[in-house]
Amino acid sequence: MDTLIAPAGITYHNGKGIPEWANSLLLTTLKGKSLRVIKLSDDGRSTKGEEILFEKYYGRLRDVCTDKDGAVYLATSNQDWNPSPGFPLPGDDKILKISKADQATHKVLKAKEPAIENLVSGKTIYQQYCASCHKEDGKGVLGTFPALAGSAKVKANPETLIPILLNGISSEQAGAAMPAFNFLSNEEAAAVLTYIRQNWGNKASAITPSQIKKTVDQMANSNKLISLLKGLGPGIITAALVFGPSKMTITSRLGADFGYSMLWIVVVAIFFMLAFTNMGARIGLSSNESLLMQIRLKWGKGAAVAIGLGVFLVTTSFQAGNSIGVGIAIAEASGTPVWLWVVLFNIVGIALLFLGVFTKC
Repeated sequence: MDTLIAPAGITYHNGKGIPEWANSLLLTTLKGKSLRVIKLSDDGRSTKGEEILFEKYYGRLRDVCTDKDGAVYLATSNQDWNPSPGFPLPGDDKILKISKADQATHKVLKAKEPAIENLVSGKTIYQQYCASCHKEDGKGVLGTFPALAGSAKVKANPETLIPILLNGISSEQAGAAMPAFNFLSNEEAAAVLTYIRQNWGNKASAITPSQIKKTVDQMANSNKLISLLKGLGPGIITAALVFGPSKMTITSRLGADFGYSMLWIVVVAIFFMLAFTNMGARIGLSSNESLLMQIRLKWGKGAAVAIGLGVFLVTTSFQAGNSIGVGIAIAEASGTPVWLWVVLFNIVGIALLFLGVFTKC
């Protein structure tokens, strides 16, 4: 069976009325535009053969069923928003009845065996994965699926085109999303890209499997770096919050004024920073409620108010240290009074609390 035929409806036929189809599965396809008769083994655990009927004759076949006499009914599906070239046909959509007749009154449509195709054929791969959206003629669907015929992106540098095939395109970037085709082998990806670059009037260079491999390797290395940065992200943010410019200024000032005699304060501060940061992360993971809400639920409102007041004083002191540290740094660099910058940064900090963007965070 073809790798991509878009199966739609399926039913079992016991051979009544059409003995040639005894012990077979009847499968309708949308992309394959055909009825597949899949003959089962006697125990029903494997298949013995397959025949294809009506391929591209009635168009997309949505469903199939049988009646008590063994007649088969097929439903076409050619009136949807994305019809295949040449469809809908007059009278679509319709129900087709298949039953045994004593005499043929129309042209006999004979079954055929599934073709064994080379999967590394660019045309085959295009028909399997791309034609349902971009169409067999490469003209796409206006406003939804872009045309590949005459496309500047298709004829562009391979380094630009290859990532589009491998990564896909999100719906925010285009009218409709395009899935990633990174499951294709290097040979298959090169074949299908070469096919679209050299058909429908496009005249661009072929793309080789080595070019695909080079892009895949570059993307892999890039993804490793992105993953590393994502992993470091929370740590960098936490470190910047705990040991920002203000802390550097204050600890430098301590060292200048007291030498190593006050170093123990920095060591103790780092210990408590690690402990409280770890504790805060654990509390956040354990519940959707805030720390004070959890305290209130467990120990009551009085405990929550008392601890909340302590947390307020701690954070106020923390912010005061930030303001003083930044004030000292700017004052020493500009030769202005320290208090001026401390007051200014506190006013700015309080004012930011009333901005909507901060209240939503």
